[in-house]
Amino acid sequence: MSSLDSTLAYQLQQDTEGIRDTLTQYNLEMGQTMLMVKRNESYKLLDYDTFSSYLAAHGLSQWAVDRAMRVVEFFCEQHKVPPDDLLDIGMHRLDEVRKAIKLEPENINEWLARAREWSPSDLINAVRELRGRPPLKPKEKEDNPHVGTTSFFEFVRGLGCAEKSSECSGPLQLHHWPSTKGAGGKYVICLCHYHHAIAQDLGPAIWFDAQWEVLANNHFDPLGEWLEKISA
Repeated sequence: MSSLDSTLAYQLQQDTEGIRDTLTQYNLEMGQTMLMVKRNESYKLLDYDTFSSYLAAHGLSQWAVDRAMRVVEFFCEQHKVPPDDLLDIGMHRLDEVRKAIKLEPENINEWLARAREWSPSDLINAVRELRGRPPLKPKEKEDNPHVGTTSFFEFVRGLGCAEKSSECSGPLQLHHWPSTKGAGGKYVICLCHYHHAIAQDLGPAIWFDAQWEVLANNHFDPLGEWLEKISA
């Protein structure tokens, strides 16, 4: 790489870190404001029946707002961490490391340092180990083909969100894994908008590995059900 290219790469890295800090600051400010709106129920004075309808009317993602409120409430309110001290960590890492600090509040500074320095996978596995869960491992390649017909996609949507939880909200969407559709994801399941946003933030493979117990408990096997349907 030439000297000019190296300089440009360094500048772009600085720009990227600045964007991350700005986005984190925006999310923290959003969390602070939305906590006030929710706690004071100020949305009712503006003729919104629910907090969710208030967010939807303003084009705000329920999932993103919930995460922002969790982070602000935990770090800024409970643990009195100044928002400026969190900017270089990012929202996803903050929300992940929050789970560890709940178990080891005395080690909050150590965990925040790990969130800054460790890779996302190392951080996630460290938190999982602390919580008594097995580490996430890359899934082995399977031979089952991806079924790409329109009728199959309609069938998958008809099964509803794979999470099947009280948090489900928004329109049903198709989620490809172990990678995105554009990257050649072979498999597809159905998720509501709320859980699809979470899956996209974590990454398809990481999300699926983290949720496989939930999916198994829900007996969610769209490909198997489809093959059984068309062979009947």
